[in-house]
Amino acid sequence: MNKMKSQTRNRLLLLLLLASLSGLLYLMPMEYPLTGFIMKLRSQKLLAYLLVAIAGGLATISFQTITENRFLTPSILGMESLYVFMQTIYLFFASKFICNTGHPLLEFILVLLIQCG
Repeated sequence: MNKMKSQTRNRLLLLLLLASLSGLLYLMPMEYPLTGFIMKLRSQKLLAYLLVAIAGGLATISFQTITENRFLTPSILGMESLYVFMQTIYLFFASKFICNTGHPLLEFILVLLIQCG
């Protein structure tokens, strides 16, 4: 049992090392006149990728804990498809009947209320 924990820990450390190296390669400096702008844009994207990865992992773990099923994930239940469908419906009706609010947070809250209500 202890050997298995050691192997799991080593695999996780290797994956963490590979993820860190790939992040550093992604942020590698270039020889362009807009290097500062590109680095800022890439670092924001990298932070967004990390946020999505962490949020997805935590959502899956909490969902599996609540349902007491290790194989059930939100994507299997179609939650992602429901979100895309609601976004499509919102964009269709917003472009036809509702004036464009222009504020992304307000639009997100509106879609969230449509989904929950």
